[in-house]
Amino acid sequence: MNPASEIAIGFADFTLLRPWWLLALLPCWALAWTVARTPRAAFGNWTGVVDADLLPHLVDPAPTGRRGAVRIVIAVGLTLAVIALAGPALKGRTNVALRSDAMRVLVADLSPALEDARNGASLVEALQVELLDLLDRMPEGQTALIAYADEPYLLAPPTTDSATLRMLVTELAPDALPVAGERPERALRMAAKLLARSGAATRDVLWLSAGGAASAPSLQAVAELQAEGMRVSLLRLGAENDARGALHDAIVASGGLDLARRTDDHDVSALLAHLDRASTLRQERIPTRSTPRELGPWLLALLLPLAALAFRRGVFTLLAAFLLIPPPAANAGDFADWWQRPDQRAMEALRSGAAETAATRFTDARWKAVAHYRTGAYADAAALLEPFDDADSLYNRGNALARLQRLDQALQTYDAALRRRPDDPDILHNRDLVRELMKRPPPPQSGQGEPGTPPP
Repeated sequence: MNPASEIAIGFADFTLLRPWWLLALLPCWALAWTVARTPRAAFGNWTGVVDADLLPHLVDPAPTGRRGAVRIVIAVGLTLAVIALAGPALKGRTNVALRSDAMRVLVADLSPALEDARNGASLVEALQVELLDLLDRMPEGQTALIAYADEPYLLAPPTTDSATLRMLVTELAPDALPVAGERPERALRMAAKLLARSGAATRDVLWLSAGGAASAPSLQAVAELQAEGMRVSLLRLGAENDARGALHDAIVASGGLDLARRTDDHDVSALLAHLDRASTLRQERIPTRSTPRELGPWLLALLLPLAALAFRRGVFTLLAAFLLIPPPAANAGDFADWWQRPDQRAMEALRSGAAETAATRFTDARWKAVAHYRTGAYADAAALLEPFDDADSLYNRGNALARLQRLDQALQTYDAALRRRPDDPDILHNRDLVRELMKRPPPPQSGQGEPGTPPP
């Protein structure tokens, strides 16, 4: 490429964020021209104070060259300042990158069978360890998390943020779900819907089961996933659940693996290698910078030496005073406050598990409600969401009301959310679950059962 073409490409990437500021150049240049044209006495302002015959003996005449240099400096300084205010910037560029076109859904068994102990170790801990190991080494792509007992719950939609998924995994236990049971076929069909909506080329379901027993509904669900081109892999958490039978044949027929949990790393390594071999890459145009890179501050840096000239002898006094001022005590938290808004710091606290801290920092009422919900302050969460009438806020408020056992209000809130977002599977599922709970007899007053709704 010749130099002329490179220069042309450089100008094509150049833009002005605030071009109307360039109009200020006209009065600035007019002022500089007027000052240059105005004759100035050799003795400056002393001509109006001292007699003309005494001036040559009392005041040294100002050199003409210096006055001209000062005018040039003023003109250049004003020009640079106006150009900086116009916002010169480089446009954001777009490059071609490769991204993994793979999606997998982790299906975690939270049935009562998970509470059984095997060889002195709880299967709850085994489930968490296996999931954390998978997430730490998961190949590129999107991952979703579903937990099930009698009903399936979408704990995390498809995401590439494995840190959030790991935070959810540490809270998995059978008592986290409101209704006990073991219906894996419902969770598998929920996973199939997620994968069907994703449009990914490679679609996998990783099923971590405590029981591992084959049932007609689960076999039918695996067959349905196979018919849709989705692979199902099974990791049996119970060491004795490694029998080869109808479920094993269905898993293998779908293209997945049927593995028993091992104390070493071979089970997870085999699953990850199986996922990585089938993953595909697709080309996408990804912007390298979401906003233009402004060059105005660099132009202002060029004005500093010119501004220092205006102080003349006083500039050295100013610099000395600045250097003698003792610096404030360094505080890492203070520096972080410079670059992050309160809601950003609150979001970091929420993701790290410090929900109580996040609840005090959030300024956004909806996110503050989420933080209160995580801490168990369901009444505060419901009160904060009451003024909002969008589908997400109504859905989250319905969850908080259900946790408070205010099922009638929760049902009305879910219905209002459905009027704004009809056929939403999560809202429909929670509304139907609340309806089912309303038909059941109330629990004994001495016990405290879990309300029938998942967290938002």
